[in-house]
Amino acid sequence: MFQYDPGQASDAIPAGDYLARVVEAEEKLSSNDNEMLKVTFEIISNTANGDESQRGRKCFDHIVYSNPFAHSTFKKMFASAAMPETATIDKDTFVGKIMKLRLKVEQSAEYGDTNRISYLKRTEQEHVEEEPGSNEIPF
Repeated sequence: MFQYDPGQASDAIPAGDYLARVVEAEEKLSSNDNEMLKVTFEIISNTANGDESQRGRKCFDHIVYSNPFAHSTFKKMFASAAMPETATIDKDTFVGKIMKLRLKVEQSAEYGDTNRISYLKRTEQEHVEEEPGSNEIPF
């Protein structure tokens, strides 16, 4: 028999370092009407132990363009995705890119346990692109 304890229930992804892919980015207005980029990450695996039990779960980051830290966040995203920095960033800049991120779990009276991306690191894994011609029929 299982003893349910609502105090142990959490929808948050456990804290740790993860490999994640950017699956969506959307330009929106914040609650204070500031332009921002809402980035959706999909977890691939835990980088510490290769655990894939959180695979497919999503976490989010909201980068407000007028925030003084926005430039630093984008710089870390470029480095984490091992891609060259560009002067223009839009909703398509990072979609499909794989990044290494550190998640924390924060408690909120309004939302319960939530995730916050506390750090982005350069991925050490090479991103394997499909070889040219690999879809060709060999005759």
